[in-house]
Amino acid sequence: MFYHSANAVEGFGQLSVIFKLYSSEGREESHALCFDIQAEAGDPCARWLNIQRRPLASDPPSGSGIQRMKEYIKQSLDLFPYMHTYLPKRLIDVGSQHEVSRLIVSSKHPPLLDSNAETESKRYIALNYCWGPLEEAKPRLKTERNSFYERMQGIELATLPQTLLDAVLVCRALGVRYVWIDSCVSYEATSRTGNGNRGRWQAYTETLS
Repeated sequence: MFYHSANAVEGFGQLSVIFKLYSSEGREESHALCFDIQAEAGDPCARWLNIQRRPLASDPPSGSGIQRMKEYIKQSLDLFPYMHTYLPKRLIDVGSQHEVSRLIVSSKHPPLLDSNAETESKRYIALNYCWGPLEEAKPRLKTERNSFYERMQGIELATLPQTLLDAVLVCRALGVRYVWIDSCVSYEATSRTGNGNRGRWQAYTETLS
């Protein structure tokens, strides 16, 4: 049996294949395989069947991947416009293709101190990721007391692990100037808040000396 979910508003969204299995003892079990239906915006099927889902790009920094991210960001901001931007103590200024990324102190970075600047110019992306086992995390790039001023001079992209490098490249492609990465902005980043509560997030970032 085939089943698809669709309505005039949301369009064609999912195809389900429902089947039954019978055991040698005569027991009957029903199962279903569900497939999300996706199509590029320019695909005629997207228009004919009103397919709203778009394929995820296999390479996020690609043109189609970045365009998809911009669409999602716009949809989110349309629903939840930001009125105030909380700034952590430190951020990474990702620069541009011809500029060096570097660590900056928010309270001493002129572009972030301009009260007349648009809120959008102070946007940043926060990267949340797993460091992995302790033995693997130890040798990875991180800011410590003896490397703090070196990071403020510049961070060579070649020294970044792939996850952090992707974050920098995605920020640049999205036109977001800053990124918050705990291992790169703090002397020590050993505690975790464990949830998305803004108050706990703010308290956490303020403890990162």
